[in-house]
Amino acid sequence: MRTRPFGALVVLALCTSMVGARTSQAQWTLGGYLGKTFETKDWFLVGTEARVLLPNSPWMLNPRVTYHPYDGGWDLQVDANLLFHFEPSYSGYVSPYVGIGGALILVSPDQGESDTKVAMNIVSAVRFRAPGSWPMEPYVSMQYTFAPSISNIYQLVFGLAWTLGGP
Repeated sequence: MRTRPFGALVVLALCTSMVGARTSQAQWTLGGYLGKTFETKDWFLVGTEARVLLPNSPWMLNPRVTYHPYDGGWDLQVDANLLFHFEPSYSGYVSPYVGIGGALILVSPDQGESDTKVAMNIVSAVRFRAPGSWPMEPYVSMQYTFAPSISNIYQLVFGLAWTLGGP
């Protein structure tokens, strides 16, 4: 029971990598990440995300799903963030962005009863652009999720996104 969401995320990440290697001329990226949460002893998390550039603007939509297994259960966090991309004044390989958004946190029923929480996110991240036309970009992202009804969640993730096109 506990491995179903994790298995689904692994399959999605593998499919994303195959699509990312063959598709071009869209305005979005897909990727996967591994990371750490700082509030619990069970620190490991894994997830997948997309970034969709809005036309003629520095804004991006950022749907994201994070799976956090822990002793005796799991959490699944579904995010919808709005990110602002800072275009550096120099033509470098570092590309920062920040954003805010909402989250829906599903707590596993393995602890006796399941629960669903609504929360808010604050996101900051840096993408590292590769020279040339290499379709992959590594990134580091920090996300702070908070709501009155849960303990706050601070996540640090390291990911790899496949660019599926651009302007």
